[in-house]
Amino acid sequence: MESKKTKKADLEWKKPVFFEIGLCAALALTLMAFEYIGPREKESEIFQIQATAETEEMIINTKREELPPPPPPAAAVPSTVIEIVDNNIELENDAEFETETDQDDATGQYEVEDQIVEEVKEEPIFTVVEKEPAFPGGYEALYEFIGKNTVYPPRAKEAGIEGTVMVEFVVEPNGKLSHVTAIRKVAPALDEEAVRVVKMLPAWSPGEQRGKPVRSRFRIPINFQLTN
Repeated sequence: MESKKTKKADLEWKKPVFFEIGLCAALALTLMAFEYIGPREKESEIFQIQATAETEEMIINTKREELPPPPPPAAAVPSTVIEIVDNNIELENDAEFETETDQDDATGQYEVEDQIVEEVKEEPIFTVVEKEPAFPGGYEALYEFIGKNTVYPPRAKEAGIEGTVMVEFVVEPNGKLSHVTAIRKVAPALDEEAVRVVKMLPAWSPGEQRGKPVRSRFRIPINFQLTN
């Protein structure tokens, strides 16, 4: 059997009313909450502003005061006691002046400076010049002189050593030879003989650059050959 309700016990028709009552109650509670929280926030902001102002005042008031500088020390009072000194005391003079030594040192220093000033810078050596240096009489006279003055070293001759030694030297502006050395060697005995003969050569006609005599480099080969 189906249960039947009376109209008084049936509450379905009252649901909209209850819903509206609930909404009104929630709205009232929300408004009350805003009214309660708002003043407290304002009070906290006012408290923060006051606290900041108090902090600033405290910082301003706590600055260190500069102390005045201390007074200058009192000037020393001059002594009024007068001491009498005997003028007849003989003072010992221990200082000895060695004038001779100082003069010698100064003279030596001046001599060294004079030597430095007198040093003449070497002029550059030209490898290629406009006019080459020349031996008096040309190449024929040069090798004729070398052939007459060269002595075959006995040690090299006994050992059967042969070869061509290349000798390099510098012809100075006055025609004399300097810096004679063997740049392509064969044996010590042959190298020494070739250098010795070149050092015996008479003065050359110097090389010229722009019409002026200059230092120029020159090379000549000297052939050592045994004959049967």
